[in-house]
Amino acid sequence: MIHNVEQEDRNMGKSMRTNLKLQQDVGDSLFRLWAMDGKFKVGKLTAVLREENTVLLSDVMVDEAVVTCPFLFRRILCKWWPRIGTTNYRQRGVGTKMLESFLGWCRENEITQVFGSVVQRDLDTTPKLLAWYARHGFEIRQPDSRCIGNAVNLVVWKNDGSAISA
Repeated sequence: MIHNVEQEDRNMGKSMRTNLKLQQDVGDSLFRLWAMDGKFKVGKLTAVLREENTVLLSDVMVDEAVVTCPFLFRRILCKWWPRIGTTNYRQRGVGTKMLESFLGWCRENEITQVFGSVVQRDLDTTPKLLAWYARHGFEIRQPDSRCIGNAVNLVVWKNDGSAISA
């Protein structure tokens, strides 16, 4: 599946279009979704099937700086001019496209609930993270026994059969 994501390139002051290919890898209990820009992995979503029809959303990550220059030039360019050859994929809708695709898969496969832990480090690096989850239909709750030890929030999505509102 191909998604086009457009954002103004802040370094160059012009609009840039990036084609992202979402590659889905579904195992017996593991779900991985990779956001690709050409041959470069720029984001990933990982989830694990728990009890029947319940999924743990273990990671949603979009890279801040991906080295997109040819391998032979990386050592030279990135050492002397670190901003050349890197692309920032955050705040461009990549995470949203991955999450929407994942929740669509959950609906198709009759997953009734998705839950995940949010740790302080997540909130420090992405201050609007809880609002992002809420925009996609997640409830923000206090951590419970399903959370990892250092969780500060629990996010829960319930499949009510309706479409995602982003």
